Formats: sequence, C-alpha cells, structure tokens
Amino acid sequence: MAGEMDVYQLCPCGSGKKLKFCCHAIVSEMVRISELQQSHQHQAALKLLETAEKKVQPREVWSRAWVKTTKAFLLFAMGTLEEARRLVGEVLDELPEHPLAVAVNGVLAISIDGYPGCTRAVYRAFQIAAEAQPYLVSHLATALAHLMMSKGHVLAAGQYLNLAVRFDTENEEAAEQFMAFFRDARLAYPLRDAYALETVPPESPLKPQFDKAFDLAARGCYSDAAKAFGAIARQNPQQPGLWWNIALCHAWAGEDPLAVEAFKAAAGNESDFESSIDCLVLSRNLRTPAESARISNLSALYNVESVSKLLTILDQKPEFARLEVPEQDAEDDGPRPAAAYRILDRNPTLIASADLNAGNIAHIIGEMAIFDRQSETSPAKAVVTGLGQERLKGLTDALTAAAGELVTADGTPREHGFLRNELVPLIQDWHFPSDLTPVRLAELRLASHHHIIDEVWPKVAQESLGGKTPLEAMGVPELKSALVAAAVDLDVFCEKNGIVFDEAAVRRRLELPLVAESPVPAGTFRRMFSILRLRHVALSQLTDDELALAADHAMRIGHSTLCCRILTAALDRPGLQDKLDTPRLCMYLSRVYARRLDIDAALTWAARGKEACKTRKQPLPDQAIWEIHELMIRANRPDDPQIAQLAATLWNYYVPKIPEIRETVVGVLNELSIPGPWNGSTTPLDTVESLAGAGVGASGLWTPEAETGSQPSKLWLPGQE
Repeated sequence: MAGEMDVYQLCPCGSGKKLKFCCHAIVSEMVRISELQQSHQHQAALKLLETAEKKVQPREVWSRAWVKTTKAFLLFAMGTLEEARRLVGEVLDELPEHPLAVAVNGVLAISIDGYPGCTRAVYRAFQIAAEAQPYLVSHLATALAHLMMSKGHVLAAGQYLNLAVRFDTENEEAAEQFMAFFRDARLAYPLRDAYALETVPPESPLKPQFDKAFDLAARGCYSDAAKAFGAIARQNPQQPGLWWNIALCHAWAGEDPLAVEAFKAAAGNESDFESSIDCLVLSRNLRTPAESARISNLSALYNVESVSKLLTILDQKPEFARLEVPEQDAEDDGPRPAAAYRILDRNPTLIASADLNAGNIAHIIGEMAIFDRQSETSPAKAVVTGLGQERLKGLTDALTAAAGELVTADGTPREHGFLRNELVPLIQDWHFPSDLTPVRLAELRLASHHHIIDEVWPKVAQESLGGKTPLEAMGVPELKSALVAAAVDLDVFCEKNGIVFDEAAVRRRLELPLVAESPVPAGTFRRMFSILRLRHVALSQLTDDELALAADHAMRIGHSTLCCRILTAALDRPGLQDKLDTPRLCMYLSRVYARRLDIDAALTWAARGKEACKTRKQPLPDQAIWEIHELMIRANRPDDPQIAQLAATLWNYYVPKIPEIRETVVGVLNELSIPGPWNGSTTPLDTVESLAGAGVGASGLWTPEAETGSQPSKLWLPGQE
C-alpha cells in the first residue's frame, strides 16, 4: 500500500504533483477502494471511501476531486446516476479540466442524456481526458458506438469503435468489437468500411483551416469537424474533396441526414465518374426512408394450450414447413424454441422437385417459433413474424385456422425494425424442399438469384430514381449517375444476402458504361482503400505492397466479387509469389466460385492450390484437405469420373498414412453416397483438429459457417434497417 509506494512518484490523482506532497494521506484507502471496485464490491468501497473523505483537508482540492470522482463512478456502477452527476459537477466547478471527472461526466452523459444530448460532454472528454484516462475514454467511445448502432447510425458506430481502439491500443475488448463489426456481413459493406479524409497540398492557403478541422476529427469531435470544414466550404465551395470531408464527418457524428446531402454535393464536385458514384452509394445507404417508403417487421404473440398437440397438427399441414432448431449458444441465455416453422403461400408438395421454377415454387411469407412454458405460471407461446399488417394477418389467420382453440392471441402485434418498400420484392423467399439433392438445391438457389436480379429488381420503383424503375430510368440522361449508383447498391444488397451478382451484366442491360478504372495518385492509396474505391481502382498501378494490402482488406470485409478480382491479380503478380499464402488464397477463391456454381473456375483454383500445397511441402493432412475439397466440388457433377478416383486416393493413400482422418473421410464419402469399402463404417464421426482448422466440419463437408465461424448467426431479414 502507501508504505510500499514511492512517495516521490507522481500522485495517482492526476494533479501532476509528487505523491508525498499531494494525496499521501489517503492513498492506502484509495488503492484498496480500487481493488474493491474491480471485484464489484461497491458497497464496501463506498464505506471505505467515507474514511478516506474524512482525511481530506479543505485546501486539498485534488484529493477531494479524487474522492468525489471515485464515488461518482461507484454510484454510476450501482445505477445512482443523478447523484453521480452532482458529485462530478462539484469537481468540475473547482477543476474544469480534471481528466477523470471530465471522462466520468462523459460516461454519465451517455447514460442520462443519450444522443445527441451527450455530445458536448463526450467531446470534452475526448479532448481533455484521452491522454490521462485512455482506458476510460476508450470505454466511453465504445459506449457511444453502441448508442449509435442502436439508433441505426452504422457508419458512426464503426468509427467510434475505431476511435476506441486508437484511444487505448491495449483495450483488447474494444479491438475485438471493432473487428467483429468490420466483418459483420449482415451490415451493408459501405457502412462497415473505413474511409479517410481528403487532404490539401502543404502549399495550399487553406492548409491551416484544414489542419484545424483534421485535428477535431482526429480527436473524435466529428460534428465540430464537419462545421469547421463547412466554414471552408462557404468560401471555397468547389475545393476538391471538401464536401467528401464534410459528409464523412457528419456521418461519423451520426448526423446522417446532413451526411446524405453532403455526399450528394461531393458527387457533384467529383471529377472522376466512378468516385462520384461512391459518394451517391454512401448517400443512398445513409438515407432514412420516409414512413410511406418502408414496411414494418411485425410479430404476433399467442398463448399455446398444448405444444405437443399443436406440433402434431402443424406437422400435417404442408404449408407449415418445419425447420431444424439449432443448438443454443452457451452465451445465449434466452429460451430455446421447441419448434420452428416457415409458413408458405401454397402446398409445396404439389410440384415435383425436377419441375420447380420461378412461376410455381412455394414462397415463404412468414415464420413461427413455438416455446414450451418457462414456469408453472407462464403458458407456452407461439411467435409469428411477418412484414406488414396485411401479411401478418394472413399468417395469424392461417395459424388460428389450423390450431383452433389451441392458441389464443396475447396482446397486439409488436414492431421489430423495418424494410424499405423497394427491398421487399428482393427478399429471397423461395422455399426449397428438404428432399432436394445438393445439385438441384444449388441450381434453384442460382435460379433464385437470377430471378431477383434479372426479373424483379429492374421493375421495382426506387426513391432515388424519382419513383421510376431502373428500366424506366434507362436512357434518361439526368438519371444516369443515380442509375449507376442503384446498380452498385444492388451489389451491396446481394453481398449482404449471399446473392451472386454480375455488375457488368446489369450495366450492359441498362445501357450504362462499364466500370472505368480510376487512376491512383502516388502516395494516396493507403488512405483510400475502401471497398467502394477498390471496385474501380486500377490494380495494375498499385505497388506489390499496395496490392497485397488491397487483397487483405477485401478478404477482411468479405466482398466475394472483389476478392476474386484482387486475389487473382495478387496471385498473378510476380513480385508477390513468395510473400502470399498461395494455398490459403486459392482455397478462398475456389470456395467462392463453388458457391456460385462456377465449377470450372472452382476446380481451376483447387488445382492451383493443391499444386502450391505440394510444392511448399506442406503436411500431409493439409494435402488431404485439398483432395476432400476437390471431391466436394466435383460432387456437383455426379457423373464426373474423377469422383471415384479421388475417393480411392483418399481411402487407399491418405487414410493409411493419416489414420486420425479416417472417420472424417468416411463421413465425406458416405454423405456423397459414393460406393466403396468405407460404406460399412458405423463409427460416430469425430472432428479432426487438422481438418477443422481449414473449415472441414464434423462430416468432412466444408460449409460457409465453418469459414466464417466468427460471424454472428442471429436471424437477419434481408435489407432490414
């Protein structure tokens, strides 16, 4: 404690004085209070704090401030917010720039005032306390990020998570949250990406003003930075990059309506056509639709008299397609459904699987989860979800007609977010029967993608096109940029929902110019490698290091189409041959093409990756992974003669040499129904560590879930805001 501390070190209170001449009288208690605080013994800490407070002399301002801010933080942890704010206010009256008090005041402002009421207090904390209280200010930025996300300000949420990492590089929790946000494929990629502010040359007369605005942005005071850039714009409205900076700062501040208009202005001032489209795409993604342009996602709650009787009835109704309920995550403490159903618009058994097409396939119109009673006093429940009042009524009518008196309504429908009206027709709502072969399922999924892109989207009216459909906007000169932005935004929707998208084909159909590569001014790339920019950057102009950086960024965001383009360029770049993990990149590309049913391309990359694996003399289990991967791809062509040969190689060559992969290989071969000596195995399948690390599951099959195991798996409605 105090006796063990160097009394000539700086006092922990932050005064800048030596401990001997500052808070020496209370340091023992304050250290113990900190320990109690960390172990969540708040009442004991408060009691000890009373002892410390009595030792503080009237003239000892910093000691008193240390006691009061510590007490305020304890009260905050206990939920006594107003009293905590009063104590912090007293400290700030005496010491307006007390770092800990300023930081705690920011935390309290977020909890009490919300956004935007907390803005001034938070900005003061960022400016005054970041250096002295890095962990607390990092926590403050994280809390603000969560608040922004709850209000739908996605770009702002990501920027504050980024800021939290910058404030405290040792805050591992903040770093994990930022990377999870960055990779969250449920979010539109333009809103979870990173962007950089534009600069001016050192000799520019505007540099002092730019530097002031840049400093505000670097400290996280984004609204103030937007105003500072706006002051420049009032005198120099045509300055390149200025409206981009204004738009970004407004977006980072959660001021999305202002950002929308600024991005439009940025597009108008941008000389490069595709860069102007980037601005319009961001504007589209930040725009909040009017009430009349969106439809609510609703749920209706029902009490269930008998779950077993209800399931017996519903399982006999073809329009209620039962789903497999996944195992619950250990972190999920909510109730696990006893059953889940998709509710269809027709009987799916009336059409043979071989005859299914866009005109006769059943559509999913809603979902239902059924829960057993959680206690003796709480009845079993059924939750029906659907889009809009009209559709929800149709779903509940279908349930009550089937279940009769087994279900009774519990309250009125509840709203859970919304969709833009123009996105509703794009939802992938085809019902794929459970008895489909993998090949037929893949064919129908691809057909669904083509139907959405080629048949549905071109005929859906869009707000950004003045109420016209893309086909109606085609050839209208004043709508050319907006139509190109709509095509790029369709890519955003497709990437978010796993739909294969060919932007060039869409542009050709709408008689729009194909993507023109934008030049890369020397020294600018590292600041500007967002996915939107990478989609039109001239890759040939990038240095080896820049190209490798671009590939890493595309893979981190997970943009499949762009990954194919950039990874191919990187793997073909002579200067990168010894710097890249070629087998890993080839595996990634092969999987992307396999999901798109481009079997030839998938096999080409598989062959290249397998050869690289052997050339680099990687361990035999790694080579076995390639054989399994190639086998899974060729299984999309049941008559492929290589299937039997690969199966024999796995069984006769790899299994004897690597006995631990035997059960995995058996699982793969049996699941593919390949005849052979392995068919008699009845041993339970085990996940082999060396294969699991490469995305091979317990059955030996690679799955998208295995590849993106860190991704959230919660239910996500396509296009949900």
